[in-house]
Amino acid sequence: MKLLITGKSGQLGRALVNELGAGHVVMARARTDLDIGDEAAVRDTVTRIEPDIIINAAAYTAVDRAETEIEKCRTANALGPQYLASAAKDLGAKMVHFSTDYVFDGHSDRPYSEEDTANPLSVYGLSKLDGDRAVLSSGVPALVLRTGWLYSSHGPSFVHAILKKLAAGGTLKVVSDQTGIPTSAEFIARLVGKLLPELSAQSTSSGQILNVACAGSVSWYDFAEYCRQLASPHVPGANSIMIKAISSDYYGAAARRPAYSCLSTTALENRFGITPPDWKEEFERVFSRIEF
Repeated sequence: MKLLITGKSGQLGRALVNELGAGHVVMARARTDLDIGDEAAVRDTVTRIEPDIIINAAAYTAVDRAETEIEKCRTANALGPQYLASAAKDLGAKMVHFSTDYVFDGHSDRPYSEEDTANPLSVYGLSKLDGDRAVLSSGVPALVLRTGWLYSSHGPSFVHAILKKLAAGGTLKVVSDQTGIPTSAEFIARLVGKLLPELSAQSTSSGQILNVACAGSVSWYDFAEYCRQLASPHVPGANSIMIKAISSDYYGAAARRPAYSCLSTTALENRFGITPPDWKEEFERVFSRIEF
C-alpha cells in the first residue's frame, strides 16, 4: 500500500515511518513540508501522491499554550483533519487519525470506552474532539485511534523531561492526582501495522473510534518514580533526588487535565484479537533504547 504519513517529525510520526517503511510505500511529510491547516496544500499533496491510506500524526500538542493560541490549535487539530478527510474521500482513499484521552473530563470511575460521551476540559481537548467529529462525519472510511500519555525512545516527552531533571539535580515536583496509561509511540506504530489490512479491506463509507493504549494505570508521580528506578544505573545521583508529589491545583497549569483518563481496550481485544502489553513491560522495552 502507498501511505501518506503527516507529522513525520513528531514522536508518533517517526515511529510510524520506522515501523511501516519496510512493508509499504511511505510518503512522509513534516509540518515544514505540509501544513495540514492549509487546505490548498493538503489537496495538492494528496492529489499528487495518490495514497491508499492517509495516516494523520500531525497535531498541535502544546496543551497549556493552546489556552491562548486557540486559533492555531484549532487550525491544526480540527481543520487539518477535516481537510485531510475531505481530500481522502474525493480521492477514494482511507484514513487513520489519532485522537486523545483529553477529550474526556476525567469524572469516570472506570476506563473510558469508545461509546462514552466526550466532555473536554481544555482548548486542546475540544480541538481534538472537533477533529474526530470532522473525520467521522466526512464519509471517508477511517479509524480514529484514541490514545494518551504518549512517549517514545526519542522524545520529547514526559519521560525525557524527567530524565533531564534527574540529570540536572534538585527536587522534582510531579502531579500525583492524575491517572492514565503511559503508551509508547512504538507500540501504536506496531498496532497500526496490524490494523491497516482491516482498514484496507473496509468497504463501508464510515469511520469508527478505537481506543489504543497499554494495559494498567499509574499516576504521573508514580510514573516519574519508575523512570527514576530505571534511570538510576545510568544517571549518577538519581536515587538521591527527591521527587515530591503535588496536586494539580498546586502545579497551576493553564489548561485543565482530566483526573482520570484511562482508556478501555476491550474493543481492540475482542474485534482484532490484540491484547496490549502492560505499560511497565512496554516502558522497560522502550527505555532500553534511550541513549544517555
